[in-house]
Amino acid sequence: MQMTITARHFTLKDELKAYIEPKAAKLRRYYDGIIDMEIVLDGKKLPDIPNLE
Repeated sequence: MQMTITARHFTLKDELKAYIEPKAAKLRRYYDGIIDMEIVLDGKKLPDIPNLE
């Protein structure tokens, strides 16, 4: 199974990639016909919320 992991708007660290790969590989338990897989991670910066204290 070919697996492509892409990060948008942030740098993909090896630790995150190492976490994702075995999790995604488990999908073969549910459907054996998976040929290739494309995983896109999109990092979004949340707006700063002022502290109202």
